[in-house]
Amino acid sequence: MGLTENDLRLTFTNQFGKTAGQLTPADPGPSRTSWRGRLGLFVSILSILTSSASHAQSYVDKHDFGANINNANGTIGPDGNNPVGPIAFDNQGNMYGTANDGGPYGSGDGMVWEITKDGAYIDLHDFGGTITTANGSSGPDGRIANAGVTVDSQGNLYGTTLYGGASGTYGMVWEITNDGVYKDLHDFGGTVTNANGTNGPDGKVPYANVSIGPDGALYGTTVTGGPYGPVYNGRGVVWKLRQDGTYNDLHDFGGSLSSGPDGASPYGGVTFDSKGNMFGTTYYGGANGQYVGGLGIVWELTKNGAYYDIHDFGGTIVNAEGNVGNDGKLPGWGVSIDGSGNLFGTTCYGGPYGGTDGSGMIWEITSNSNYIDLHDFGGTTTNANGTTGPDGASPFGGITLDGAGNLYGQTTYGGPYRYGTGIIFVLTKAHNYIDLHDFGSTTVNADGTVGPDGENPNSGVTFDNAGNLYGTATYGAPIEYNYGGFGMVWKIPGPQLVSVSVSPTSVTGGSTSTGTVTLSKAAGPAGAVVSLTSDSSNATVPVSVTVPYGSTTATFTVNTTAVDSPVVANISGTLFSTTRSAALTINPPVARGLTLRPSTVVGGSPSSGLLDLSGPAGPSGVVVNLASNSGAATLPATIMIPAGSSSGGFNIDTSVVTTSTSAQITANYGVVVQTTLTITPGGLTGLSLSLSTVYGGTPSVGTVTISGQAPAAG
Repeated sequence: MGLTENDLRLTFTNQFGKTAGQLTPADPGPSRTSWRGRLGLFVSILSILTSSASHAQSYVDKHDFGANINNANGTIGPDGNNPVGPIAFDNQGNMYGTANDGGPYGSGDGMVWEITKDGAYIDLHDFGGTITTANGSSGPDGRIANAGVTVDSQGNLYGTTLYGGASGTYGMVWEITNDGVYKDLHDFGGTVTNANGTNGPDGKVPYANVSIGPDGALYGTTVTGGPYGPVYNGRGVVWKLRQDGTYNDLHDFGGSLSSGPDGASPYGGVTFDSKGNMFGTTYYGGANGQYVGGLGIVWELTKNGAYYDIHDFGGTIVNAEGNVGNDGKLPGWGVSIDGSGNLFGTTCYGGPYGGTDGSGMIWEITSNSNYIDLHDFGGTTTNANGTTGPDGASPFGGITLDGAGNLYGQTTYGGPYRYGTGIIFVLTKAHNYIDLHDFGSTTVNADGTVGPDGENPNSGVTFDNAGNLYGTATYGAPIEYNYGGFGMVWKIPGPQLVSVSVSPTSVTGGSTSTGTVTLSKAAGPAGAVVSLTSDSSNATVPVSVTVPYGSTTATFTVNTTAVDSPVVANISGTLFSTTRSAALTINPPVARGLTLRPSTVVGGSPSSGLLDLSGPAGPSGVVVNLASNSGAATLPATIMIPAGSSSGGFNIDTSVVTTSTSAQITANYGVVVQTTLTITPGGLTGLSLSLSTVYGGTPSVGTVTISGQAPAAG
């Protein structure tokens, strides 16, 4: 029972019991009439699809595979077809991928393609020819690039092929340098020093993408090969290829662990966490089930070389709906890791929906080792066209995280159209599941005409630096071949950050301003999370602000602190690689108001003043100048208002006056404020007699009382 070339050319067995590559027009399974015969029907329902397109966030067909193009050898020939691996971008915004079929060589051995940032489509390399192999001799090139492209920081491209290469038909690791030179870096299928220290078989048939490790070396897996078997002639390895060409076998799958059988046949690649530990999955193996010893595992290989089985698929768990049921099984891709060390992935089958085999699921292993079923595929959901219908099924690709922790991906099957040709989905950080697009209907194709959409995506999705979402569909699209189409590249444009503004633009320290982020289009179903920063400690903002689904703006509060002198704070928002900023001026406080208690006194009596600032005093405090324009009112020349206080008091002494006098009291700190103190002479306030009734000739003493001191002249 060996893996044949046809088994791996177009991934896994579909629900009709055959690989997609084995279906022919004579197959009685799904009804696949001619694209041309169905086009009239598709056009007639275009009005329905128009409303769907709005919900699907302006889905765009970027390229349809299968036409004649300028091949890499300079001749006109067949384009690639059936893209399977994920898309990658370089630092300049150019897009890269592979097709596992098509091209000018052999029966169609695949190719590496590029769509430049300006939209030009380029055939970079056609597999299946003759090259200088890794051992320096002339020999066969690799064939069938089932994995996508990995791009390093210098713009060099790396990948693998399933078959071909100098060591037989077991695949290779290739590079296209940033100046366009194609290299065979390693040919699988030879003899190496295995992970156990003995000489034995190398890995064979690398299915997944290459990963670049923290040390700059290339890492990956093979589905078969290695010393353990005999099933499939070995059950796969984890390998490392250093920059100097040194090749190392890091782990051989298929052996025995203390917990039971090891995993077998890793279809997914490797992912590193921030500490340099490596994680991945195997499609078979582990403690549960019967397919080649089990239904798959999640594994870890620490930076110190210790290997662990951290989860065995195929058992019984608490499903996403809260009921005890089937775990996922047969994970077809690796893992994704967020900034907190949580692991995410998918299984192609298993879960509570979809009958015996199950339709797959999204899972998480938290940083404290809790396993969680996040979503079970195969049930009923709100489809992208707004109606209730079938959910996606069998996510052969993995999970892509955005900066806000939302999970994106594709399913190969399911959805509302025809017999179910897959969907694009997002599971938000709040665990809201959303169908973004349903494959299998019609769309505006890359040539501008209305025609068939793509079908059956077998890969994950990718964000570019601007937040646009990209992926491929393995089949479908308008260029016809037998029952389907050669596949396509799609795009869902993401909203761009247009501006960040603050209002007001100038505030007194200690007060607030309102910030607003504005997008170029309404945020998608997962919302748009804009990261926020301030370059001044005197202005603080939230870590982020979320523009909700359907909105183009969101507001946030900028808090400021007191300052001694004006400070300009730049408030910035970032959405993917786009940053916009607004300047906020933070000013020290100024004098705002002056009150006297009382404001009218009799000469010789005191009064008090209270000065209010427009905000709290800065760290050094505030010294305010005081003055009076009348000698009848004396007060200190300055007062000190301490840091953090918004007011300060002072005393006023007055002199005795013979006539009513107005004293203008002035405070000066940034702004001059004034008020008037009225000083009056003493007035008669009382008259009393020592005896109010006397006999004639007897004296009585009268006393006169005035309201203040008598002036010097009496």
